[in-house]
Amino acid sequence: MGQDEFGMNKELEAASVFAVNKNASENNPSERKIFGMLGLCRRAGKLSFGTFSVERSVKSGRAKLLIAAGDASANSMKKTEDLARFRSVPLFRFGTKETLGRAIGKGEVSSLSIEDAGFAGQIGKMLEVFPRHKERGGKIRTQNT
Repeated sequence: MGQDEFGMNKELEAASVFAVNKNASENNPSERKIFGMLGLCRRAGKLSFGTFSVERSVKSGRAKLLIAAGDASANSMKKTEDLARFRSVPLFRFGTKETLGRAIGKGEVSSLSIEDAGFAGQIGKMLEVFPRHKERGGKIRTQNT
């Protein structure tokens, strides 16, 4: 069993760290609020999703907050982390591709860009509350401890 860059067991990471997110709409009211805010943000037209749209949003300066799925591929995660560092945009790892996609009414989504300061502030505050979020590399936060 290998370990990822955060020292987490790769085979167990999705099952143990992100298992709560798979049934967030039933189990965790705090996560339900986050997913609800993401859906509202999408309906308001202030959200980009998918690696290429997120990259375009960050490079154009519209991105205020990035969220990457916990089970996103290593390549997608590296690209998103590099963009976040280079452009100084806060990045959180949260949920799974399935739960993020369901929250915005799409299929599986590996990354999201929130383009409104108000939504970004509210969602960022809610994500900060989770004990598994840990500051890493200045503005990058992850669910891995």
